[in-house]
Amino acid sequence: LNNINKNFTYKKYLVYIIINCLMLSSHPFTSFVLLGKSLYLLTTERFNKKFIILNLVFFLSFLLFCILNYDYIFERIDLSNQGKEAAYAQLELKFFINYFFRTFFGTILFGAFNLFLILYLIVSLKFTIYENKFLRFLSIQIFSIYLSLLFFTFFISPVIAPRYILFVLPLIIIWLIYAISLKFKSNSIYFLIFALTIFNMYFTLNNPYIPRPQTNSALNFILKSNETKNVYSDNGILYDNYVQNHKQFHQNGLLFVNKDKINNNNKVWIICKNQPRSHFRTFNPELDECFLNQSNFKNINVKRFDPDYILKLYEKN
Repeated sequence: LNNINKNFTYKKYLVYIIINCLMLSSHPFTSFVLLGKSLYLLTTERFNKKFIILNLVFFLSFLLFCILNYDYIFERIDLSNQGKEAAYAQLELKFFINYFFRTFFGTILFGAFNLFLILYLIVSLKFTIYENKFLRFLSIQIFSIYLSLLFFTFFISPVIAPRYILFVLPLIIIWLIYAISLKFKSNSIYFLIFALTIFNMYFTLNNPYIPRPQTNSALNFILKSNETKNVYSDNGILYDNYVQNHKQFHQNGLLFVNKDKINNNNKVWIICKNQPRSHFRTFNPELDECFLNQSNFKNINVKRFDPDYILKLYEKN
């Protein structure tokens, strides 16, 4: 940001817009990063020409992203209005205690160690954080990401879940490494952190915080049933696209059936998300919202993969 206005060319700004658009395409919440950059510019450029041009670049980047991904945006808005993710992502008091550090760093102890280390460095470095441009930039970025997450939750939809801002973790790690280099001259602190990291990885590598959904098991069951390879899903554009592009589909000849083509088949499997662990904190075995809304089809088989999926086989009457 400090050097981007030197040797100004429209081509460079165009490339920067494309890079920002690609970043936003990885997840819309990376727009918080653009906000952080804008806030940082307030501390260095005020409201001069460079500030205006760069903020225009940020706006054009976001506008281009919206134009190219309008279907994704409307899909997310629809899910938000239906409240399908609200049960998992509600704001709780513990957010203000750990700030997702438990999830980011694998365990409560290692998360607490890094959080307290950051607090210690903030108190120790004090004004150095503002005077050092790089550390100031990282601090503003991290702060703006967390603040934007809270703003989005209070005024739009609950999104207090670590998966929404995983991109903040590299910034936190870079902040820690750089701040430690300013505070400590001995390499012993790096050895301690490295040892704790290896120790932490040993206990968490095969124990993910949120296990992967049982997609492979569900699709394998459909294949082994020998009933039909027709599969229907009504879980939204994002999930349906995921199912259609799953390697099991391409390798084993499974066929994704669109809703308007269901009547062209005698049998069809319907795959439904069933309170997946990535969205729900508790599981209710009595809840079943999986059905095919076609009067000329009847359900002849049910297979549950709790708490991720329900499979139902429907046959034409």
